Amino acid sequence: MTTDISSFVQSDAFADGSGRQGGTRNPVYSGKWNWGAFFFQWLWLLNHRKFALACVHLLICWIPLVGLGFGIYLGFRANDLAYDGRRFSSIEQFIAVQNAWRNWGFALTAMCLLFVIADGILGKSYAH
Repeated sequence: MTTDISSFVQSDAFADGSGRQGGTRNPVYSGKWNWGAFFFQWLWLLNHRKFALACVHLLICWIPLVGLGFGIYLGFRANDLAYDGRRFSSIEQFIAVQNAWRNWGFALTAMCLLFVIADGILGKSYAH
């Protein structure tokens, strides 16, 4: 599924609307899933100047299902939060920043899974 952003980019809406801290919604990516926010919840929030939400997250993330629920909430709301909390010069910059968060999230998750698998395999050979 692709989004036609040509008219949006030409309208210069990002240069005028992002970073206002007033609950502005991302007109292109509102409601779409954001993996970066899901993987790096409190770091992502701090980077996008959502300090109060980061503090709330750090308090409730220790409650197992509540922490997961907050991650899912962020996954769905992150594009609007990012647009509202941080200034972007263009849609391309917005996409690049969010893609970088996503890529790091997948890479670190894959590394953790590899460590768990390796420990499971190697741990069995060292068991007495």
